[in-house]
Amino acid sequence: MDQLIADEYGVEYCYSVVPNPEFLSGAGCQRSLPTPPVIYDLTREHPQPSRTFQLVLMLEVLEHLLADDELVLTRLHSLVEPGGYVCISVPNVARHVNRLKILMGINPLQPKREIVSGGMGGYGHIREYTVGEVRRMLSNEFEVLELTAVNPYGSPRARQLLDILPRTLRSTILAVGRAKR
Repeated sequence: MDQLIADEYGVEYCYSVVPNPEFLSGAGCQRSLPTPPVIYDLTREHPQPSRTFQLVLMLEVLEHLLADDELVLTRLHSLVEPGGYVCISVPNVARHVNRLKILMGINPLQPKREIVSGGMGGYGHIREYTVGEVRRMLSNEFEVLELTAVNPYGSPRARQLLDILPRTLRSTILAVGRAKR
């Protein structure tokens, strides 16, 4: 994946962030690395990273972390060069599916048992967000350049139908910010 992104955007190096060094082999991904991986855990306190990046993508990650969101975003900020960019996506708690479940008397959030037992291949969704929450969290460390809601999942036809709904009912919140310094 790194090489695909590097080729597409004409950059010399592109790095993937994974939860731990064992993740790639555990997920069945074998790859040769041109340099040793950069290990930086956004959930733990440690020294300033030795490397910063022009762009960091954190897609569908924040809702799975057992750490304070603002602390994670502060540490994420330390990975981005001054004026560099971050792109974050998280699930929209107000999405159409959740609203339908509530109308039917069903709790739209995962059962706590599923989260603590490692549901969804890890910790599951510990948290889901509103557009306002994402704006507030991101604006502490980043200038918010774009904040929208999208429907990235399902067939093209299903997404086309869902795109008729108001943005507040879309499944995923997508935010782009520029690092403040």
